Amino acid sequence: MMGTVTLTGAGPGGSELLTQAGAEALRTAGAVLYDRLVSAEILALIPDCAVRICTDGDRGRYPMPREEIHALLLRFAQQGKTVVRLRAGDSFLLEHDSETGAFLRAHGVPFRLIPSVSGVLACPALAGIPLMHRRLSTSMHILTAHPQSKEAPLDYKSLVRLGGTLVFLLEGGGLPAVCAGLLAAGMSPDTPAALLGDGAQTSLHKSATVSTLPALLPQTGLNGSAVAVIGAVCALRNPSGGSAPLPLHDRTFVVTRPRERAEALSSRLQALGAAVLARPCIQTVLRADLRPLAQAVAVPHDWTVFTSPAGVHLAVQALRNIGRDLRAVYGSRLAAVGPATAEALAAYGLTADLVPDCFDGEHLAEALAASSPGQTVLLLRGSGGSEALVSRLLAAGMPVQAPPIYDTVCIQAADPLLQAQLHAGAIDAAIFASASAVRGFAAAAAGCSLSGLPAVCIGPRTAREATAYGMQAMTAENASTDALIHCILEVFSDV
Repeated sequence: MMGTVTLTGAGPGGSELLTQAGAEALRTAGAVLYDRLVSAEILALIPDCAVRICTDGDRGRYPMPREEIHALLLRFAQQGKTVVRLRAGDSFLLEHDSETGAFLRAHGVPFRLIPSVSGVLACPALAGIPLMHRRLSTSMHILTAHPQSKEAPLDYKSLVRLGGTLVFLLEGGGLPAVCAGLLAAGMSPDTPAALLGDGAQTSLHKSATVSTLPALLPQTGLNGSAVAVIGAVCALRNPSGGSAPLPLHDRTFVVTRPRERAEALSSRLQALGAAVLARPCIQTVLRADLRPLAQAVAVPHDWTVFTSPAGVHLAVQALRNIGRDLRAVYGSRLAAVGPATAEALAAYGLTADLVPDCFDGEHLAEALAASSPGQTVLLLRGSGGSEALVSRLLAAGMPVQAPPIYDTVCIQAADPLLQAQLHAGAIDAAIFASASAVRGFAAAAAGCSLSGLPAVCIGPRTAREATAYGMQAMTAENASTDALIHCILEVFSDV
């Protein structure tokens, strides 16, 4: 069966500027051919099982010829894969995807085009530069800064005479020639200009004039992801960007939670201005042998206890696998380690009867022991959980059954994208909700020094693990997303 191809762009920056349709295409892809300028946090949306191929030059390699890219798209589609061709920026601004579409159509490959956010419009907006202004500029012109061929030179005199805003795509190293042509055509050397790179990273946006713009390019280290704007509107540029800076402006954090549980934390960080690199370092796997669970729920208990939101959802799955549902714990009171776990229960129409004031296993055990000494407890959680909870309950004379229903497994695989970010010093902190996530992160970062890397940890046990790897650990006040965010703001807020 023939597969399908999606042609889309990554937009001008991080995942928050990627379209929802583009993000969904990546999450369901079987193969992705991407540009090297696509951000690491967008590439992190691609499933681990998908084929990934970078299609253009990096570290001295030549770009892959378009004919080779087309051949790969055809081959993967013929294998029945769902394929995504992911370009940096806007996938259809230049002719590339038009030619790719024609190739796919000619070979009978079903494909779709998902429009993307263009850096031509987004980068100036993020820098606070309006491309048109009723007093300064009533037109805008989009051009490429390729060295112009003799057959099609730019009409510099017409561009200068129009007096509009000029937006140049920085490809091919032609910016010096373009600026020289504008100056020779009579443009004032003091005409405001701006160099805008990597979309959302407004720290890479630089002000200049048309005469100083070429010299600025090598100093910034910007590349083909940048645009240059020339015109009077550039004088309106706000150094803080198009809006007031958010508390985590230009900060980058690694979220190590499993993909299905990372969204809430990631979206809150992004709303505060941060860039997020989602790097799941652990995964939860339901146990195949659930006979201990079946035996445990066959006996009534006074309390059923849950120690994580994931534990609630996995308990529901485990009960279904043995032909039961949450009615198996009917008649028992429900305890949750914290508000997030209580919310997970509420999603199934259940109300937690007990939530401790401090959200950890020790305080949960103390609250249970104080309210119900001697009563029986069914503890539904994964293997490898803290024994302190069980020991404290047993010490209070509370019989405990704790059939493990899932295992937490470290993803022991090196991650080149994460390693590149660490080597570049581009990560402000890693965020951990478990000690196993710390170990998975260390495996993903193999070969990189973690010494001194800030680690925001959900509890003391996790912080001890991060410290053992040389990280600078800081611990949230309690085991909740709110507490993690509060801890991050206290340390990293720029406002």
